[in-house]
Amino acid sequence: MTELKCQFHGDPQPSVSWLKNGQPIIRDPDFDVRIRASSSTLTIYYPTYDHQGHKFTFSFDDIGEVPKVFRELENISCSDGQTVILECIILGEPAPKVKWFQNKTQLAPDDRISIERDGDNIALEIQNIAKGDQGEYICEAVNYNVIQNLEHPGKLIC
Repeated sequence: MTELKCQFHGDPQPSVSWLKNGQPIIRDPDFDVRIRASSSTLTIYYPTYDHQGHKFTFSFDDIGEVPKVFRELENISCSDGQTVILECIILGEPAPKVKWFQNKTQLAPDDRISIERDGDNIALEIQNIAKGDQGEYICEAVNYNVIQNLEHPGKLIC
């Protein structure tokens, strides 16, 4: 019998698993997996030459950091034909995916609209502003299926 042990901790408690050649070990008569509050043990009951060359690994889900809004959008006054840049700072690990919305409709980059990211700074640039661009703008951040919206949407007043 051979035992492989791993200790872990996290808040929230991580979900853990053992893998054999990249695949989860699930209900196998040759193996037993025991998971406790801060440790896990993989027992190989009858190690044989058949087990040689196999890669056994321990895996856990790292929740990381849910998105947080560090800087909210500001209200901006503008005139037809101007270029406007709306910026927010979103923190999270891994870096959250960001979506922009105007009046609850998701925006997509085109010949007038561009979305730029420089680290945690997220910028929405709108060129050649027109009356139709007026309204409420929201920057939404998502990672690990956690969605964070700005508490105070920015308003573009033309």
